[in-house]
Amino acid sequence: MAQTSREAGYEATGGTGAVLGLIAVLAAAFGVRAYLIFSLFHVIHSDETFQYLEQAWRLNTGDGVVPWEYIDGIRSWFLPGVIAAIMRVVNWFTDDPITRVRCVRLCAAVLSLSPVYIGFRLGQRASGTAGGLLAGGLCAIWFELIYFAPVILTEVISAHIALWAIWLNMTAAARGHTSWPDLTRFAV
Repeated sequence: MAQTSREAGYEATGGTGAVLGLIAVLAAAFGVRAYLIFSLFHVIHSDETFQYLEQAWRLNTGDGVVPWEYIDGIRSWFLPGVIAAIMRVVNWFTDDPITRVRCVRLCAAVLSLSPVYIGFRLGQRASGTAGGLLAGGLCAIWFELIYFAPVILTEVISAHIALWAIWLNMTAAARGHTSWPDLTRFAV
């Protein structure tokens, strides 16, 4: 009997064992990152606070200073707008400013799982489920990926998004699609 495309796609991901392994690696990676967010409060660069978190706070409350970069238009309002939206949603549940910042950092930590997922898939493609577990596991515990996971800087966030674009480009090219790689090359 012929396989459906859904069954063929499921087998290409490695079956139940690989899916459970991927879920375990992602959960462990997120657990480490969440522990960091709730146990330490570190700022890598002052831009994280002044250029992004404070601007998001100002968009929500009206209180704060507008830096010259925003006045002159050399810095985008996109990231502070996204952060402000997250803070607005959290504000429905609590008024605690630290909780708002932690929720923003948790969203950044979810985005930081990109190298873990893509590392797992690349390792799986090269060496099966064991390769995926090794590559994803290394990405899950690599100190720099953990350290920069909760950081709200455009460099860190754009690196995770660019990694997704590269992964989608590689996946589409492997499947013989030609239009999708052109789109991801344009995005990167």
